[in-house]
Amino acid sequence: MEKALTKSQVAAEIATKNNITEKAAVEILESIVQLAYENAKDTFTLPGLGKLVLVDRKARIGRNPATGASIQIPAKRVAQAGTPLPGNTQTTDDAKAAHRSRVRQIG
Repeated sequence: MEKALTKSQVAAEIATKNNITEKAAVEILESIVQLAYENAKDTFTLPGLGKLVLVDRKARIGRNPATGASIQIPAKRVAQAGTPLPGNTQTTDDAKAAHRSRVRQIG
């Protein structure tokens, strides 16, 4: 599985393709992230890319992998990638298969 691009790598790619400085590209990325946080009450759609959905996670018991000790993980609200928009590079079947693969790796 390929590693995800870092913020710096994404900014460098945007800067190169749009003939702007990397600093300007980083500012654009940060603006998009800030816009998503401010406007995502339940969902935030970035046209042409996909949707972020806010979900509530219940409190649960977890394990410290180093010691095996039980720890309490508090309830929290997190952003989760929602349904990809039509026309994205990954088909729905590919996305489902990739999700199942990630779930198997995690748990």
